[in-house]
Amino acid sequence: MNPPVTDSFEKLLESFLDSLGHDPLAGKGSRGFEFQSGDFTVRVFSDSSEPERIVVEADVRPLEATQIDNAPLLLTLHRLNEAARTAHFWSSTIDEKDLLLLSTSLPLVGVDAVSLQKLVSEVLDRAESLAALVEQFSSSTSSQSTKGLGEAGGPPAFHFIERA
Repeated sequence: MNPPVTDSFEKLLESFLDSLGHDPLAGKGSRGFEFQSGDFTVRVFSDSSEPERIVVEADVRPLEATQIDNAPLLLTLHRLNEAARTAHFWSSTIDEKDLLLLSTSLPLVGVDAVSLQKLVSEVLDRAESLAALVEQFSSSTSSQSTKGLGEAGGPPAFHFIERA
């Protein structure tokens, strides 16, 4: 008999935290976590509509008013999603606060601490690339920079999401 999905997700969080040198019990009862890495906030959580799936997402950047009105930029983002939809399951979206997000959802089964670390690194790499793409279409001179997982002083500080 398979363990309940919530137990599987909790075990994944515990092994992930342990692999990064955090107290594995810190995630007990949590639905996920978020942390800051450079300019990006990364979240990993159980999909509330499909608890047997996990979501990995990053806040890429807030879009400025000029970017929201920039049809070529928005068209490029839509075309990027369309072109990538058969190659991988990452997608970019813009939330109600005009924040550009990058996310994927995948089955919890088969994800372990090592593959979760790779997913977190991948979302950071993809977020950096997406931020650079947006910057090409932007009139602003702000630059995006990131620090990798665990850089600059050890493992990142996690903030747990909605403890059960």
